[in-house]
Amino acid sequence: MNRFGIVVALVTIVTVILGCADDIQLPEERLLEGDYKGTYALTTNFGAPSQQTVDNHIFWTFFEKTYVMEIDVDNNTGKCFCRVAGLWRMDEGVRLQEQNSMPFGPAGCQACNENENPVGIFVREWVADTLVLKLQDGTTFKELRLTLIPDSEPEE
Repeated sequence: MNRFGIVVALVTIVTVILGCADDIQLPEERLLEGDYKGTYALTTNFGAPSQQTVDNHIFWTFFEKTYVMEIDVDNNTGKCFCRVAGLWRMDEGVRLQEQNSMPFGPAGCQACNENENPVGIFVREWVADTLVLKLQDGTTFKELRLTLIPDSEPEE
């Protein structure tokens, strides 16, 4: 390699090294732990003319490794989703793994359908201060819209 090529290579390397900003900050990963209020919506026959959506207002708590979902009895739409408790972790999204579920008596629910529970790997996004979790599984679409309750610190 001739001297000109060496000089160009050295100048390029020095420019790249000096040109890299050391003040670039990656956005902090938002922690999920806390108490939330929001909605859970379940759409069946998603994308078909016969698609149907049911939803209800919920309270949701993310602990360090577990979660709980309950119906908000003060804003109950009458749809009886189960009270669900389970494990969660960050995977390709937010993985929700149910451990147990039961009808939520305080909401007037005597029965619930466990197949409607939010289970699986949900795509996570933040829309302003709202955590949105979405999952499409075949023709079923599940969506959680959760807003952190200020000054909430979950206790296990």
